[in-house]
Amino acid sequence: MLEIIDDNENVIGLAPRKDFHDPKRKEKLLHRAVHVIVIDVATGKIWAQKRSEKMDLYPETWEGGVGGHVDPGETPEQAALRECEEEFGLKPNVIFFLGKYFYEDEFQRQLNYVFWFKTKEKPRLSPEAAKQELMSVKDFEKLISEGKTPPDWKNDFEIAREKKLF
Repeated sequence: MLEIIDDNENVIGLAPRKDFHDPKRKEKLLHRAVHVIVIDVATGKIWAQKRSEKMDLYPETWEGGVGGHVDPGETPEQAALRECEEEFGLKPNVIFFLGKYFYEDEFQRQLNYVFWFKTKEKPRLSPEAAKQELMSVKDFEKLISEGKTPPDWKNDFEIAREKKLF
């Protein structure tokens, strides 16, 4: 279950996850999601992961960190910390908020919250991913321009550039 929110971020209901990503659904249900850009301390590169072929949305595309939904009752920051642990096995002491934006495509309508943190640890490979690698921001942005990432990651990296993260 995920929370349905309105444009002012008020929770207005609950629905099963499948209802939020149905391309046949006329009205897209607005929900919250998080993306976390994970930067390697030693190299300054990002930990990117290629989504598994089994993922229902954007299989075999690259993400510039971790991402997921905000569960009912969670704050976006709590969700970001949970996703870091679930997908990468990392428990950051602190994460930093970069910004948020509304995103809509043929599959979904969501409010994305973007965070980042630095780590000295190597993340573990997520069951949701086919592979991971350290990647320069320039190389990841090339994947964005080639359409090899979920489209909303372009917005994340634009926000990160505006905030002078890279």
